[in-house]
Amino acid sequence: MQPVVGTPSRLADRYRLTETLGHGGMGEVWRAYDERLNRYCAIKVLRQMQDAATAERFSREARTLASLRHPGVVTVYDYGVDAGRPYLVMELLPGPSLAEMLRESGPLPISDVRRYGAQAATALQAVHDAGVVHRDIKPANLVLDTTGAVRLVDFGIALGSTFEYTLTEHGAIIGSAAYLAPEQATGGRASARSDIYGFGCLLMTLLTGRPPFADDVPVDTLGRHLSEAPERPSGRRPEVPADLDALVLDLLAKNPDERPVNVAEVARRLAGGKTGRPAPGPVPMPVRTFGGIPPTPTADDLSSTTATLPPPPPPTTHAARHTATGPRALIVALVAIALLAIGVAAWALTRSSGGGAAPTVPVPTPSATPTPTALPTAQVEPTAPVPTITRAPVTPPPLLPLGTPTATPTPTPTPTGIIVLTPSAHPL
Repeated sequence: MQPVVGTPSRLADRYRLTETLGHGGMGEVWRAYDERLNRYCAIKVLRQMQDAATAERFSREARTLASLRHPGVVTVYDYGVDAGRPYLVMELLPGPSLAEMLRESGPLPISDVRRYGAQAATALQAVHDAGVVHRDIKPANLVLDTTGAVRLVDFGIALGSTFEYTLTEHGAIIGSAAYLAPEQATGGRASARSDIYGFGCLLMTLLTGRPPFADDVPVDTLGRHLSEAPERPSGRRPEVPADLDALVLDLLAKNPDERPVNVAEVARRLAGGKTGRPAPGPVPMPVRTFGGIPPTPTADDLSSTTATLPPPPPPTTHAARHTATGPRALIVALVAIALLAIGVAAWALTRSSGGGAAPTVPVPTPSATPTPTALPTAQVEPTAPVPTITRAPVTPPPLLPLGTPTATPTPTPTPTGIIVLTPSAHPL
């Protein structure tokens, strides 16, 4: 498309205008070629400014937008004035816009409304955080980029001071009566809450194919914004879920104070109320034993409890050696050694006397408890006196600590019960 009459084909001796992307009462948006940087861009060209104050405000707003750095906001490349006509050079997005998608396919799928709406709300929050009010939130100003995400565009005119006084001008690029907040319709100053109302009109349009209030005459549309309660989206499209119904009605509240506090809340509600990663659970800690008795393990802490094993063989374990060094085991060992010495001495005396065969001397083993009646002679009753050897009077040591001897051999006590093993004296 060729430039319209009165529009130069080049700006700033650098940008060659190739075709119009849109136009309205205040100016045009052009597809242009930057001959200096060898790239295509979009240029918003305003009509001749009538006073210096208006041009200065537009310049200040352009500088503010150029400072914005957010992946959901169109990038501003340049600003200038050529032959008295201010222009704003921006990134050229491949599109389509959400308005074009609505014209081609009708209302968007619910999942797309949530996704595009959350992306747009996040971008708009960044704009508000920078102290900027967009003032023209509508499907035509949300354009898809090369990744398929929406980008917020058309800032220059939306922030112009003359925008609020030309709302009824039919076909205006920036600003539309169908997306205007009631406070703006009455001449009040626009704020971030005004953008939030426009966002409610945007969601209604994406869900149902048309804004909440739309008439052929813009003045009638403004009157409906002021006095008429909006319809639920599900009244037009029954499959709209209840949470989106409630969100749209909250956004379209007539009183700005009754709308959501910011668009960050809108993005959260569009995402289904998700607030982030769940808090991490408790970290399992090692369980110590008290008095050698382990606590009862559960399914959650089996990996940290002290292992309980059956008693190992006494000769090869540290626990058995430790048990054998107790007072009772020491006494048993001493008695066994003494009885062995008595038996050897008796055998030697018998051999030296030369009479008859030497009697057999029983040698006690560690597995049987020796009794004080074990002698080289025949077996005697437990109550019989211990015979003495006249040739070598050797007196055995007293055996009172062992108690009253019995005829039945008593096995040597072995460690019993459960032995609790730990990796070290100071478990981690």
